Amino acid sequence: MRNLIPPLLLILLTAVLGFLPQYSRAQVFFNANLNQAPALVAAAGADATICPGDTTTLGGNPAASGGTGTLSYNWFPTTGLSSATAANPNSNPAATTQYLLTVTDQENCTSRDTIAVIVDTCVSIDPNRLPLRVTMFPNPTEGRFDLLLQGDQADGTYQVLITNQAGQIVVKDELKVMGGQAQKQLDLSNHAAGVYLIHLSHGTQNAVFRMVKK
Repeated sequence: MRNLIPPLLLILLTAVLGFLPQYSRAQVFFNANLNQAPALVAAAGADATICPGDTTTLGGNPAASGGTGTLSYNWFPTTGLSSATAANPNSNPAATTQYLLTVTDQENCTSRDTIAVIVDTCVSIDPNRLPLRVTMFPNPTEGRFDLLLQGDQADGTYQVLITNQAGQIVVKDELKVMGGQAQKQLDLSNHAAGVYLIHLSHGTQNAVFRMVKK
């Protein structure tokens, strides 16, 4: 916390105020409060989710407010950052990383905030137009894997097609989402190793995801 009034000046003010009328004392305190700088507040920004190799920008707009004079910025760790001292550096970490932003003003007052950059596996190769979240695990798989569908307003029947690299349908199934969730185990054990595409559709909505068979 910044000491807004030096101790010696505070003593002198206390002595002088003892001889001033009540309205004059209020005026002195009012003028002193006008000189207080706004509190320094760091703003690292909202957590972000990216695919491997993608980039996101850290820091709010602005990355800090208040304080006195010129502000300096420090991000930690520096993994995947374009700059550790910029207000809004770019970040492309290889794995999920939480960054700490420390902002310092000319009076050496500091404020801190954190942001998480989540690196998703991004198995979707087509924009997910479905009203739900799709999770497949394990991926890669030895053969069997679970397909999990979740969404608050996603109840209904979803068609599932799995195609191989030649575009041939190797699995055809469906999932009925009830209460916002459905889970089913699918099996590629009798098929060759390689990359398979999981096609999900519900009416005119669809999405395509990638599954790797070892």
